[in-house]
Amino acid sequence: MSSKSELLVYGAYGYTGKLICERLTEIGQAYIAGGRNEEKSKEIAEQFGVPFKVFSLDNPADAEKALENVSVVLHCAGPYSVTSRPMVDVCIKTRTHYLDITGEYTVIEAVASRDAEIRAAGILAMPSVGMDVVPSDCISAYVANKLPSATQLKLYISFKGGLSAGTAKTMVEMIGGGSKIRKDGKIVSVPFGALVEDVKYPNDEEYTMINFPWGDVSSAYHTTKINNVTVFMASMSPQAARIGSYISPVFNIGPVRWALQSLIGRFVKGDGVEERKSGSAQFLAVASDGTQEARAYLKTISGYSLTAISSVIIAQRALKGDFKPGFHTPAGLYGADLVLEIPGTERKDL
Repeated sequence: MSSKSELLVYGAYGYTGKLICERLTEIGQAYIAGGRNEEKSKEIAEQFGVPFKVFSLDNPADAEKALENVSVVLHCAGPYSVTSRPMVDVCIKTRTHYLDITGEYTVIEAVASRDAEIRAAGILAMPSVGMDVVPSDCISAYVANKLPSATQLKLYISFKGGLSAGTAKTMVEMIGGGSKIRKDGKIVSVPFGALVEDVKYPNDEEYTMINFPWGDVSSAYHTTKINNVTVFMASMSPQAARIGSYISPVFNIGPVRWALQSLIGRFVKGDGVEERKSGSAQFLAVASDGTQEARAYLKTISGYSLTAISSVIIAQRALKGDFKPGFHTPAGLYGADLVLEIPGTERKDL
């Protein structure tokens, strides 16, 4: 096998990792299943008929050896606040492209801060190549392109479908840090429920939305260069959100967070096939410059189904040499129309 020609899915036995492996197998893309647990890695490899590698990010020497012939790592093992940095370290040392499926703005910011190192290594580092944040990043780029003078971007997001254990654990991490917005180019804290807006989509569905620390607080800024970014989500009632603003610091207490994440691991299993088929996501993006607005709407398939497709599309591009070295966002590198490559995606100008 030629050097640096392989794709490795790390965390292949997780809920989303399995869906990505299923997609890769379906389209005939060669890959290696990987993870830190030998039994689980072997099981998923045997299920899909692919080779596997076992290594822990706690042992950099083993990780570097495992990536010797790997061109692209698709990192699916969270929590990314813990696992992203050591994986990026190994990717820089081995000159391996780094992709992940995080939705955490802190992780995106951390990778962005290492742009010079990443460029020097000649590799691509692109966090958030799944539902978090490919659709929202693309619709943000789309409205920003329509209104280059924009100084403010608002995103409104709603989902139909359940959560995997990994996503639920990530949300515990996010809530513990409180809500965030981008203001004058800087990420600042705001209480949950402090910002509330009623939104009506083109299909006449109406939602009351509250501010949420979604990854676009980081990614949309890097993609569009718009200094003020607020993300709203139809995830809870404003009353519950305001209560959340008082209890969110509790999520930062180690034993509380660990207990919640343990319960999530035991009881949250993710959507089944039918739920993924019926699930969907909607996005409304509004860019403004104080006098003009550019608005657009995007509807996609369910989050986990989309992640399996979008992450593979981007991994294949990197494998084929379609990349620029350094930190990049999905739409920042591949354009606002990237999301339209995913079946079932609908975009409308408003």
